[in-house]
Amino acid sequence: MAICCMRGLPEFAEKIPQNAQIVLLPEDDPELRKENIEIAKAQREAGQPVVYVYVEKVTPQISRLVNPRLEIAAA
Repeated sequence: MAICCMRGLPEFAEKIPQNAQIVLLPEDDPELRKENIEIAKAQREAGQPVVYVYVEKVTPQISRLVNPRLEIAAA
């Protein structure tokens, strides 16, 4: 998880303990911040280190996929 979320920020990734739970806390979205904290509490393993990442804002994810199509095959 640390590598995925901290790509491009090696100084952050190096500080994150092994098997840590990473909780993203966007400062511009109090509702999402609260929900992320609640989910983290419910999913935390006993003794698991927790890292809170405070971010100024979250920008929309931009897909690199061009004209994706979906096909659902029968089971």
